[in-house]
Amino acid sequence: MIKLNKGEKMLLIIHKHWLIPLSSITGAIIFGIVPLFLLPFLNLLFGEGLQPIIVPVFLFVVSIYWLLLLLGIFILWVEYWLDLWIVTNERILGIEQVSLFRRRIAEFHVSRMQDITVLIPNFLGRVLNYGCIDVHTAGEHHFRITNVPNPNAARRIMLESSAASRTKNNHVEL
Repeated sequence: MIKLNKGEKMLLIIHKHWLIPLSSITGAIIFGIVPLFLLPFLNLLFGEGLQPIIVPVFLFVVSIYWLLLLLGIFILWVEYWLDLWIVTNERILGIEQVSLFRRRIAEFHVSRMQDITVLIPNFLGRVLNYGCIDVHTAGEHHFRITNVPNPNAARRIMLESSAASRTKNNHVEL
């Protein structure tokens, strides 16, 4: 669980675009349907004499295959849902779900941001409004999040947060 500092407000949570898990899940569903087309050809391959033995073995193997596909879909969903960036008024947190039980968290203060670049990768990215955001910080660190929905709006919020943090830090109270 990420704890916010006192006075810190969450401005934006960025997940990857919905097209990313949808394409993988669609591929898994297509691979899941393939065994159904093989069932009618069991008679041709093994003959009707072996059918009482082959069909239960085939259904057992297909059941294990479907369970592994469902596990793969679950892992894809977990990685999609837990890969995120959190933009607050003080810092940006990048959380990457590396595997099912391992994650990597990086953070930097918004006042250290030097440059934010938005890259729209292709025509589909332009139509569906997704792209990459590269954030360069002081100290030559480089952070990238790919397949961000509405990257220009996210860039604008990050720049506003950085500007507000810099003006807040430049005021000296006496």
